[in-house]
Amino acid sequence: MKSLGRLYVFVFSAATVLILTAMTAITGVDVVFRYVFRSPLGGTYEVTEVLMGLLTFSALPLVAARGEHIVVDLLDHFTPERGRQIQDVIIQFACGVFCLIVGVLLIFVGRKIQQDALVTNMLQLPLAPVAYFGAFAFLVAGLVHWGLVVQRVVALRRRGSEGQ
Repeated sequence: MKSLGRLYVFVFSAATVLILTAMTAITGVDVVFRYVFRSPLGGTYEVTEVLMGLLTFSALPLVAARGEHIVVDLLDHFTPERGRQIQDVIIQFACGVFCLIVGVLLIFVGRKIQQDALVTNMLQLPLAPVAYFGAFAFLVAGLVHWGLVVQRVVALRRRGSEGQ
């Protein structure tokens, strides 16, 4: 199971790095062409838009696994440790449900985009693969959240049995 976890982290990390590298390279080339040769690279804006969506989706499961998402901890110092742990389990479960719902909805959106043959304006890049990649990323993130629920429940049970 740990090797599966390492595999998905590697795949999404590699995708994130490749997408970010592509965005940087395209922007750099566009700037050079624009200011040195007075001829901007055509379609740069569209490609960057699509890559930005892919970048956001590729980072989602990584953020979920590392717990690097935005949290509001206004009441944490008033809540006992056990209460925070239970709260964390509930929040991880809810995030998992949310991610799985969004993932499934993005599958339907991807199908609709594919049926309508929606593409970008200038370069005619198909948009359905972006929606499908987003769906995949949300589904993986949902499973990651639920995996964290299992880990935290097991840890809570261990601490509970040790305290008795």
